[in-house]
Amino acid sequence: MVPRLTLDLPTDIAVPLPPGRIVGDYGPGRPGPTVRSFKLRGSSDIVVIAFAPDAPAVVAPPVIGSDAVAVHGHYAIGWTVEPTSLNVVRWTENGMTYEVSSRSLGVHDLARLAEQVR
Repeated sequence: MVPRLTLDLPTDIAVPLPPGRIVGDYGPGRPGPTVRSFKLRGSSDIVVIAFAPDAPAVVAPPVIGSDAVAVHGHYAIGWTVEPTSLNVVRWTENGMTYEVSSRSLGVHDLARLAEQVR
């Protein structure tokens, strides 16, 4: 499955953080990133966007609650990892599952930000 999204955010919203480097790494070019980190403009908030190809597809339940979130018109799930206070939103579109996470943004804010992922 070829991802439709390239894990980018508009430059007026966020600045990409450079990936870590490995000294002495030689060889063929690397494939496109599967994880990207961004610092939101005007804040110190860090957001991570990732492909989640091994995660099960996110499928809407038969009855969707009023507090449900969606990304690009697709049902999304959101949760908080309690020990680390990491908030996560995950959705599936066109057969690929994506995830956006942050320690400082809540689930609903992450879902709104995920709408901007290209």
